[in-house]
Amino acid sequence: MVEIFIVGAFEAAMENKFNKDILVLKSGDVALFNITSHGGELECLKRMTAKVYALKEMGVHVVTYVPTYAESAGFFFFLLGDHREMEETATVHYHTPRVFLENGFIATKHSLTGLLTDISAYQDFTSSLFKASCDISEDIFALLENSELPMNRANLQTLGIINQT
Repeated sequence: MVEIFIVGAFEAAMENKFNKDILVLKSGDVALFNITSHGGELECLKRMTAKVYALKEMGVHVVTYVPTYAESAGFFFFLLGDHREMEETATVHYHTPRVFLENGFIATKHSLTGLLTDISAYQDFTSSLFKASCDISEDIFALLENSELPMNRANLQTLGIINQT
């Protein structure tokens, strides 16, 4: 088993460390991703997700683990595990993607159209990760989709995201 720590913000420094750490993995290995993150940049998460999918294609078994917390992008990375586990006292936080506008942002039809296109694509991406990790109906997902959801181990067991032990 190769343990790889995903700690801090999903940004360039984390991604660079992640890219170096996964170089040792080969077919048949078990990669344990130990996640502690408040989240970060969705583009970074998307690139790291593509690398995890490539590892799986290569025959690496992916285990994700949350010792204390995994929020936002950290939660979505957690969902990538073939097997997902967390400590009894750990929490995760799900929310749909957001865009933070800087002070003085002046909106135009063009800038808002581009922003809406980007955020729609991000939400489609994160929704697909969520739906692929559990077996819930579209009706239940529609209730969850636009919620702010801090969740604990029992909540994730109920959703089928982690197994009962």
